Amino acid sequence: MSPRGDPECPVAGHPCLLALDDMRLEFARIEARERARPSGPCRTCGERSRIALGGSPRCYRCRTGIATEGDHVRGSGSGPAVLNGDSNLNRISMEGERLLRSIIPADLCCECLQGFPLRVGIFVGRLDTQRETGL
Repeated sequence: MSPRGDPECPVAGHPCLLALDDMRLEFARIEARERARPSGPCRTCGERSRIALGGSPRCYRCRTGIATEGDHVRGSGSGPAVLNGDSNLNRISMEGERLLRSIIPADLCCECLQGFPLRVGIFVGRLDTQRETGL
């Protein structure tokens, strides 16, 4: 992080740059974790998401037999807005939510509050067994 910060940032203390540093560190940690896990699609259905596989030869949906789950839009299993969807996608969404909670402080500028979730979603969505990860 630059000691001067970003002159364009309207928020004092440069929390956006600190969050950027945290995001890069978290991305590197996740990539290292995923590289250490066995790599290959689900032996039952062919799912390729490393998050849905969780290091197992079978994805979450095939391991549990749960095809759909209620995904709370607000996250963390709370709130009235629930989307019923694929249980593997819910696992991916939960990893994105966990990642955002670990890097996003409350005082980011509006642009970064919109931009960080987008970058996290792209990163998490690209974690599959057929693609090398990369920032």
